[in-house]
Amino acid sequence: CDVSQTGGAMIYANPGGKAQGTLVASRLIVQNNYCHDPIITVNNGINMGGYLTVASHNVLEHCNINLSNAAECIVEYNDVRGGSKTISDGGLIYLFALYNHGNHIRYNYLHEWNAPGCGVYFDDMSMNQYAYYNIIDTTAATSAKPKSVLYTSTGHYNVFFGNIIVGRKTDRINESCIFFWGSSLAY
Repeated sequence: CDVSQTGGAMIYANPGGKAQGTLVASRLIVQNNYCHDPIITVNNGINMGGYLTVASHNVLEHCNINLSNAAECIVEYNDVRGGSKTISDGGLIYLFALYNHGNHIRYNYLHEWNAPGCGVYFDDMSMNQYAYYNIIDTTAATSAKPKSVLYTSTGHYNVFFGNIIVGRKTDRINESCIFFWGSSLAY
């Protein structure tokens, strides 16, 4: 499916409600889509949530993958380039909301930032998240350097491992490759 020129989320795969405690599989699969060129510069290519929702083998240009109220969702084998053109507090793959837990971000290719956001960003008390075996290339950042490649804010028990980070050069003391605010682990 080729989706472009939308004013909201290009693909919305979020059944709503809080994933915590429900454990009823959403059975939503977002696969083999091309999301690009949104009308609004702060836009989600794929907005997903619920329990066991999957986003796989998608290509996104100038938009991101956003998870909210997501539990044990899988984001894999996606090519995400550019991200939002104007946002500074977000990521190419961005998780927010208290009820995110147990999600797997794996085998994605993230590259060509357009704004100073992050590669993978676990925000707002996201807990028990896993980001592994992603390739995150910062060499072709177009308008600004990424704020951080892997970032977690106020969450706990998040794990980053086996990610390949290409082209990261820091020339200012406040730039970081991996930033944790809370208790998380990277190896």
